[in-house]
This record gives sequence, C-alpha cells and structure tokens, in this order.
Amino acid sequence: MNRAISVLYFAVLGPGLLCSGCRKQDSAGPPPPPAASQPDRSLGVIEQEVAEVPWDKRDLSRVYGMAPWRVVRVGEKMRMVMDGYTGKLYDAVSENSVRATPDLNHIAYLVRNEGRAFVVVDHREEPAFERIAYDTIHLSDDGSRVAYALNTHSGGYVEWIADGHRLAESHFLRELAFSPNGKHLAYHVTTGDGKTRLYLDGQVKVLYDMASIQHLMFGPDSERLAYVLFKQGRQCCAAIDGNEGPIFERIKWNYPGWNQVFFFSGDGNRVAYVGQRDGEDFLVADQTVNEPLMDAQILGIKFSPNGEHVACMAGLPDSKWFLIVDGQRTTPRGHIGFDSITFSPDSRQLAYTTTYDGGGKIIMVDVPGKHQTPSD
Repeated sequence: MNRAISVLYFAVLGPGLLCSGCRKQDSAGPPPPPAASQPDRSLGVIEQEVAEVPWDKRDLSRVYGMAPWRVVRVGEKMRMVMDGYTGKLYDAVSENSVRATPDLNHIAYLVRNEGRAFVVVDHREEPAFERIAYDTIHLSDDGSRVAYALNTHSGGYVEWIADGHRLAESHFLRELAFSPNGKHLAYHVTTGDGKTRLYLDGQVKVLYDMASIQHLMFGPDSERLAYVLFKQGRQCCAAIDGNEGPIFERIKWNYPGWNQVFFFSGDGNRVAYVGQRDGEDFLVADQTVNEPLMDAQILGIKFSPNGEHVACMAGLPDSKWFLIVDGQRTTPRGHIGFDSITFSPDSRQLAYTTTYDGGGKIIMVDVPGKHQTPSD
C-alpha cells in the first residue's frame, strides 16, 4: 500500500497530469468493477485538489504560457527584469530575443546601445556589432556559452558568432547545438555543391555528399550526438554518433513540444525515436526496430530511471490508447495524458493518467521482465 501511495504522490506532482476530459466521479457511486480477466489497478479518480500543488517560476511558461521575464521602461531607457535578476539600463532591449536555461538561472537577450547591438548573458556583455538577428540566440544549458547570427538590413544572415568568435563557413550554417554541459558545440553547413559538413568543436567531424542534416541533438551525457540524415529519393535515417540506422520515409517529431525527435535515457547510453514507413509507425530503440503497430500513432517516449525500460503511448483510430512497455502492450483504454507516463524511482512500476468509465484515473503498471506482458 505504501508503494502505491508513493507512486500516486510522485505522479500527482509530475507536470501535465490533468488530462483533458478528467473530472470528479459522479455522486451516484463508483464505476462498475472491471472484468475478472483484466484486474484493475487504478488508484481512483483524479481530484481537483491536485491543482493546488504550489508552482515555481518554471510553471509560468510551462502551464500558463507566461514568460517569467519582462522588459521595463525607465525614462528613456529599458532594462530586463526576471525573478532574482535586474539588468542594466540600455537604449533598447528586445523581449522577443530572450533565451533562458531550463532552470531559469541564466538568461541571454539582445540589446542596442549607442547605435550598436550586442547580446547580454546575465550581466556579461558580448562583443558589439552593427546588426544581430534577434531570433538566433542559442544559450547553453549551463549558461556559460552563447551563439547568435549577424544579419544585414534585408534580414539575411551573414555569419554566426560563438563565444565571441566567428565560426568557420558559418554563412552556410543550417543548425547549431550546445551540449548540456556547455563543453561541446556542433553545427552543420550545406554548401552550393551539395556537400554537408558536420562540425564538432571547430573540426569537421563528418562529410556527406548529396545529403542534408536536421534535428541535431546532444544526449544528456553531453558526449553522444544524434541527428536525422536526409538522403535522395525521400529516404532518411537517424545517425547516432555517426552510425546510420534503418531507412525510413520520415523520422517523426514527437511529444513533448512536437519539436523533439530523439529521446535519451538519463545516463545517455540509450536512445529511442519513431520512424515512419508506408504510413506505419515504428518504435526504434538503440537502432533496433520494433514490430509495426497497425494504424496506431506512437507518442510520448520515456525511459525508466535505470535506463533498462522504454515506454511510449500509442493511439488507435477508435480513440483508444495503450502503452507499449519494452515492446509489450497494455490494455487499450481512453485518452492518456501526454506527459503523465511516470516510472517509479526503482524502475519496477510506472503510472499514467487515462479517461474511461466516466472519469479520469491513474493506472499503475508492473514493468515486465524479459518476455513478460505488462500487468495493469
């Protein structure tokens, strides 16, 4: 019982728990018990009191769509203000240029003073230039490094600056990424002759001919590097540390954010993504393709804390959803909360929210061992 309570507490505090359609149980009584062949381990209807969990400043942007920073005008000058941070006064400050670290402890933004433009990182001023593209600022997760593009009066990019220095061939630059620890910088360029070069820490790491790169991403260990490689004939594959995986027609964006392709385990040793071929979704873990799910859409990939298990949710055309845990399916039910899949700290169980039998519920699942079916 204590384990069940701890999992419920862990799940309730997780973001995105309240899924659409969840409501309190009707006063007429509890829903009918499930069939004996499918033992129900739900923990009950989600109560409205969940919404009273205290929010921190990160929840302003995540839940309410509010940025936790503001540009304040002081006389003829402007300054950036955020919780615990007050910037210097400048002639102009661009609120649309702001980039912050995930923990919101560091901030970077574009300012203009005495006719020159420059980026401010916390209280450090970067070199000044005539024009900087406001929407190109990249800030490493630890706040130690920053990159951005210079542009012309017509809006075209001229070259990119990182750590105050110009990047090689950066007038052809397509995408740039810092590692989470800030130690590594990767970017790729595609020149007019169809050649694509991947740069890592200032050196050419890989050269491709008649191919292009997208979705460049470091793993959480800051050492592994993943990207999608687009080839001729509508073919693409995922490349992990330069090693190419199976060929697909698409490597799909996925939740959260709908702009993420690769999902790493916490230690960075494992990576998963969704490939699509002939209209079917395939879950790929460690470059191994799982069996296709007929007419099912795969979303929300997550690894267990110990990295041994991978779970995702899949939706059927009849609006029933289920989990896939290590390649095995749970019982199809109603809608599943997009960000509700939560593993227990010991990786032996997981919980998720779903709607069925007239209400929203939290379901616990025993994570299977090898060749076992999940029990929910």
